Amino acid sequence: MSKSPKKIGADEISLLTLCIKKHNPDLISLIYNIHNANITQDQRRALQSAIGAEMTSHGVGSDGEINDYGLMLDELISRLFDICPIE
Repeated sequence: MSKSPKKIGADEISLLTLCIKKHNPDLISLIYNIHNANITQDQRRALQSAIGAEMTSHGVGSDGEINDYGLMLDELISRLFDICPIE
């Protein structure tokens, strides 16, 4: 029996909301469905794209290395795979 993934926490929801508002506000309604895993593969990809845009703009330091904020964004992308795995 497979274990169901842990729900996305409040801090992760806040971070995801920030990314969506900045990079693809049309996705904001997906926040309300995320706890039920009622998002499609395409929607998950769009969410991850918004996070990736935030990663590109603020998640990498001037030295080209991922900073602490970038690590949080990377973890958030992984969490989206947990709740909506590739079929």
